[in-house]
Amino acid sequence: MKKIFYLFMCAVVSMTASVFTSCSDDEETTPEVTIPIEEELAGTYSGDLEINLAGAPLPGVEGQEITVTKASDTSIDFSLKNFSFMNMTIGDIELKGCELTESGDKYAFTGTTTLENNTLMITADVDANGTIGGGNVEINMDINASLMGQAQAVTVVYKGTKK
Repeated sequence: MKKIFYLFMCAVVSMTASVFTSCSDDEETTPEVTIPIEEELAGTYSGDLEINLAGAPLPGVEGQEITVTKASDTSIDFSLKNFSFMNMTIGDIELKGCELTESGDKYAFTGTTTLENNTLMITADVDANGTIGGGNVEINMDINASLMGQAQAVTVVYKGTKK
């Protein structure tokens, strides 16, 4: 009787082990995506700004530079220095930690920031999205600004080429 009990327990243990072992084989691993930030994306881009205020086009800005730097293995930072329009320098637009996702042969990203210029009494929330890759960057920015208490809806599109 002890022998039968012993054989039964051995069979249960071996079946349990094989069940748990087979379950671990069912897991799928996601391949790690390597984004060539330093090799291909980071650098200085030169391009033009198209600006609309409340839906009305304003004179654009040509030759505007944007700097792209690596924030992490999967994200980048953007820096647009001395953003201005209508002879008003608003300030620097800094988009930090924009996560990159593959979008065809480019990478898509989003980012947000807030600008403040106490001299001009301007505050602005910036929501941005765009693509980068192949030596080009395009950024669409929706800027909800307040100029001396008056709400201003500004849209800015930047299209640039890596130097």
